[in-house]
Amino acid sequence: MPRKKASKSAGKNVSQYFTADNESETDDEPMTSMRIDPRDFVACFKSALADKEIQETLQSVIAPVISDMRNEISEMRDNLDMKTNEINKLQEEIDDLKQSDKGYTLRIEGLMETPQEDVRDTVCRFVTETLEVQLSTWEIDYCFRVGKQTDQNQKAPRKIVLRLLSQNKKKKILFSKKKLRGMNSSTPVFINEDLIPKRGQIFKDARLAVKDGQLSRTWVFEGQIYVKKTDSSEGEIVKSLPALNMIKCRRN
Repeated sequence: MPRKKASKSAGKNVSQYFTADNESETDDEPMTSMRIDPRDFVACFKSALADKEIQETLQSVIAPVISDMRNEISEMRDNLDMKTNEINKLQEEIDDLKQSDKGYTLRIEGLMETPQEDVRDTVCRFVTETLEVQLSTWEIDYCFRVGKQTDQNQKAPRKIVLRLLSQNKKKKILFSKKKLRGMNSSTPVFINEDLIPKRGQIFKDARLAVKDGQLSRTWVFEGQIYVKKTDSSEGEIVKSLPALNMIKCRRN
């Protein structure tokens, strides 16, 4: 194939970087081989990129591609946000279903433990005498202490899980637990709704935030965690740690 002459519009004599193996080669003879120094090629390429006409050509070709890619990325982000919100809503519904299964259950912490005790009798006596809510053993579905007793002289009594047969009885106990605030006891007793692990962690962090002054108050009602940023603000339901962190960082 005949060798083409360099175009004058390029503005550069690129052919000076090329050498032929056969010095006697003419335009009518076929080219046997051609070599180029990589450094010369790079220099030539940079020189070409500095040309305004070439820059404008590249810009006209690349700009639409970049614009399309940005639009696609933006659309993908919107779809990802939408799917993330859908997943979060489904997770909240699952959490609500799991929590509803604990609708009859309470956790009691700090109630004195004795060897060979009957936990049902211990709880019934405490609720009836201290909280002044009549509770009989037949009103209890199940009742047990969490974990094994490793030492009879252990300082902290094990927690009690109490499941009642009536939600009305559960509400009465929770309403009467305010009487525990004035008790003179070396080990304070706490009664709370039994939360699934995820909400238990949220409630724990919320209580720490109250102690640190980041929140005014937190409480649990029917399996939902409520917080107040200030004394004058309204209670808000919190279903995730990121949501709790947003409220903690919010300005008063």
